[in-house]
Amino acid sequence: MPFREAVRKVGPPNWEWWKERHPIPKPDAPAAPPPIYRPVCPRCGSTRLYLAKKRNRWVCQAGAFGAPHFRHPDFEFAEPKMELRPDKKAIRRIKQDTTLHYQQQSASRWQAWLQSPEGIENRRLAVLLGIEESKRYLSFDDTKTLCRPCASREDYRHIRRSERRAELDRFARYVAELDAME
Repeated sequence: MPFREAVRKVGPPNWEWWKERHPIPKPDAPAAPPPIYRPVCPRCGSTRLYLAKKRNRWVCQAGAFGAPHFRHPDFEFAEPKMELRPDKKAIRRIKQDTTLHYQQQSASRWQAWLQSPEGIENRRLAVLLGIEESKRYLSFDDTKTLCRPCASREDYRHIRRSERRAELDRFARYVAELDAME
């Protein structure tokens, strides 16, 4: 079993307590970017415009190709109207920065937990679980060769669930024995 999977199986012993002691600071709400002047259709106010260079005219895509309720006959015009509109690229950049900040804070909290005594104990248990799983795998205890109908009968959910429960009970007894030896 890979080490990361074993760490996830063991799980942090008191993760909620750790998150309360080491919260991720909430970033201040970023200021909305100032609106910018954008060309808009004088008829419908759409920002979906382009300059048809050969005709030297502006074309409103919403008026020409949009949904039926947005179409209008005069979708070509000489000059667009300039209006203040939200800067979508700046808004997207602010959201990406906020997400990046949260991910960095979350990763630093995880690294701090890994360095803590609880994290070290959790990794020790994960290593023990990995060793136990490797021994079990190499002993071929769970190996069975069955024909197709018999194999499908073995794969029912309730059988897998009961095997998993027995495996967890064995691991709990193993950890209790290790703790008793120390």
